[in-house]
Amino acid sequence: MESAPLEINGNTPIYCLIGHPVGHSLSPAMQNAALAGAGLEGVYVAFDVAPEGLAVALDGLEALGVRGINVTIPHKQGILPLMDKLSPEAKLIGAVNTVEFRDGARWGHNTDAPGFLQSLRACGREPRGSKAVILGAGGSARAVAVALAQEESTLHIANRTEEKARRLAAYLNTQVRPHCAGAGGLGEATLPTELATTDLIINATPVGMAPRGDVAPPIPAAWIPAGALVYDLIYNPWETPLMRAARTAGAQAVNGAGMLAHQGVRSLEIWTGKTLGTRISKLMEHVLRQALASETAGVGEDSR
Repeated sequence: MESAPLEINGNTPIYCLIGHPVGHSLSPAMQNAALAGAGLEGVYVAFDVAPEGLAVALDGLEALGVRGINVTIPHKQGILPLMDKLSPEAKLIGAVNTVEFRDGARWGHNTDAPGFLQSLRACGREPRGSKAVILGAGGSARAVAVALAQEESTLHIANRTEEKARRLAAYLNTQVRPHCAGAGGLGEATLPTELATTDLIINATPVGMAPRGDVAPPIPAAWIPAGALVYDLIYNPWETPLMRAARTAGAQAVNGAGMLAHQGVRSLEIWTGKTLGTRISKLMEHVLRQALASETAGVGEDSR
């Protein structure tokens, strides 16, 4: 039976995503399905906001009474000085992906880190005390690394530009937890040794992302231990070359849809004050998979 059409009026809560560009985004489909599935009033839309218009756009959205904002590239860092308050995660990661208007103030949150941890637990992996190798050292890698460092994980950051990996490791060691992270290059001879004893391998690079889903994975299957979980933050294509390599090695493999869904649930919980739970995150993942099966969506590293 088809659901009744959404009634939109002057009292309908509005939530949105801002970024540049956002025409490819699957967040509106995902979040509108979540609102309907949770029985919550509201509509979620995407606005393309160029960097030079960010401050004016934020003022306008606040003045219009928009209830909550998701933030994607290139605004996650640029929006920081426009916030009145920052959550602990946003401070540590140095990026905001969720804006809440509360008590006359703009609160900046980062739901990527808790979303990642929740998605790990949803696939049967406990992050606390684990050993993880993170491939990449950009914004997504930083969110994942902070989340794992707070869970007392031991980290190794491997990046094509080794100096960038070492800067991220140094930040984690000084700002999150002493001696929690090491670093090296993606081609470094010691990387196979690091991988041999790891519990988690997280791909935070764009290697394997659509439309280049046929490239070689960032590491060969021979380097992947059978007992590891390989977590590719990419979700388009649904199965990446790295995920196929992981399964060849006998490892567990998942894509980034779980992180996207769980961070999206956390944003809705912040805005609505409601606890939504795993049923809604599973609904979001289902919507993402359906959308990707029906069309090619050019999503970026940010995974939103």
